[in-house]
Amino acid sequence: MTNIISLQTINLTDVLQSIPDGIILIAPNRSVLFANATASRLTGLPQQGFYLAELDRLLKTKAPINLEDTITTVFTDGTSAHFSDVQVAAFFYEFFITPCYDAVQKVIGGIIVMHDVTDRVELDHAKNDFLSLASHQLRTPLSGTKWLIETMQKGITGKIEKKEKEYLDQIYQVNERMIQLVSEMLGVLRLESETGPIKKEVVLISSLYKDISISMMAASKSRKIILHSTLKDHKLATVETNQEILKSILECFISNAINYSQDGQEVVLDAKEEPTAVVFSVKDGGIGIPEEEQKKIFERFYRASNAKNFKPGGSGLGLSIAKMLAEKIGADISFKSPSSAPDFAKATTGKQATAGKKENKGTTFFLRIPKK
Repeated sequence: MTNIISLQTINLTDVLQSIPDGIILIAPNRSVLFANATASRLTGLPQQGFYLAELDRLLKTKAPINLEDTITTVFTDGTSAHFSDVQVAAFFYEFFITPCYDAVQKVIGGIIVMHDVTDRVELDHAKNDFLSLASHQLRTPLSGTKWLIETMQKGITGKIEKKEKEYLDQIYQVNERMIQLVSEMLGVLRLESETGPIKKEVVLISSLYKDISISMMAASKSRKIILHSTLKDHKLATVETNQEILKSILECFISNAINYSQDGQEVVLDAKEEPTAVVFSVKDGGIGIPEEEQKKIFERFYRASNAKNFKPGGSGLGLSIAKMLAEKIGADISFKSPSSAPDFAKATTGKQATAGKKENKGTTFFLRIPKK
């Protein structure tokens, strides 16, 4: 009984004041009912006289947000909203906006939670600065090394013996892998820095197939991989998206399929039309992805254990880049490996389909592009 009485005497305001995150309670008319001390400290706004318009003015994001409009949508639709890496002064926060309901599930207001993520954002910035510096500093010497090796391979510096040529070929391949890694790292950094709308256009499926066939010809021939596709004469004539981004994502899928399949196997590029989307797929009969590692497959620099054994030296950036590109065009990426139905997930989550337990059954990657 004593414990119950003690709990009843705890004031809700005291509880909200003790929470380390910023808490802002919103009335149905969009006025601020309450802001805790943390919200006041994080924003520099007074607890008494805390206005959404003033808070909105302080927020800095890559894509502009309007708090009052967002809250109206939250109240109207009964859905939550989430914004990452919102800058206020020199600090960064995650914003969560959620409706509050009464006993009959009627929206009676809302709550804004501000969670400090400054340490993570600063760590990401430091990491990206390092990658940018390292990548740019490596690009010039690697290009110089490549030129010197090619000069020696051609015999311009003098005759080379068979064994020496073998060593030069090995050095050349290692240097090429380093150049590819640097190029991919710079590509990731460029994607992260780009803002603004992506240009969309009507893409001819047959033209897309032709471009991809040409770009992937050398890689498939070197491994005797048979590349089949229905796109050449597909009944789906066009898709509206960014052509270069679509091509890059499909090339990434095909490159992975070639790299992790045995010589002479088949890779299939397909597309199908759904009521609300166009779905592209790339299927291979390669090594598959271990079930316990599938949740990490879109992480930057991550490579599955069987992929490392099958093909040492990869960067682990390809699928991470594909995920970022898909996000740019509002598309979804999923995969199945080896025998499950695709579970489409927003590229921002990197969520994968539920898969079976075996490997060596191949993998199918899907790109789902919503229609207008």
